[in-house]
Amino acid sequence: MNYILQLNGVFSNFAKDSRLNPSHISLYMALFNLANTLHFPKEFQVDRNEMMRDAKIGSLTTYHKCIKELNEFKYVEYYPSHNRFRGSKIILINFCTSPKQVVNKSYTSSKQALVHESKHNTNNNKLNTNVFFKDKKKLKQSILAFFSNHKSLEFLTEIQKKEKATQFYNYYQSLGWKINGQIIEDWNPAADNWILKANTKNTESKTYLHSKTKKVYDKPL
Repeated sequence: MNYILQLNGVFSNFAKDSRLNPSHISLYMALFNLANTLHFPKEFQVDRNEMMRDAKIGSLTTYHKCIKELNEFKYVEYYPSHNRFRGSKIILINFCTSPKQVVNKSYTSSKQALVHESKHNTNNNKLNTNVFFKDKKKLKQSILAFFSNHKSLEFLTEIQKKEKATQFYNYYQSLGWKINGQIIEDWNPAADNWILKANTKNTESKTYLHSKTKKVYDKPL
């Protein structure tokens, strides 16, 4: 899927579709952004809470209405999950209309237009089956170095960075370094996304705990 052609095609349809409201478009863009982060797999799983947060939708009713209507209006294919531990499956309908478009099924071509391109991308981040099974030590060392030098983690100690890197490594190692059944060709975007989510959760925790109200403890309630 070509990033630019897909956006041009879908926005052209948005402009002509009177059935849509801002919530539909916001939710579609949240889904599109996740698909882009995953390098546009054929299908992918979504977490409802994350999609509501990213789309700025505060109501479960609104979310379910919009996702079902996006499916009905043929913008996505939506396969709901009835297992709370497994996300619903989404397939983006292809709006790339250029006859000259060449779709790379692995979604890893350097010529494909993607929003996310990491500044830390090196040859050490390119993985193949040989690295998975024959050089796990080198892979883990590369991940530790990546987390240690990541600008978003400058506020952490080296021990804390190592803990986060180990959590990331163990999680994807348990999945066989696959996302939705496809081998990860470049773990760098997955690591960036992992760090972003961790920092977001930390920020939200600090926000909930912080109060600007000056408390007085020497007076009875």
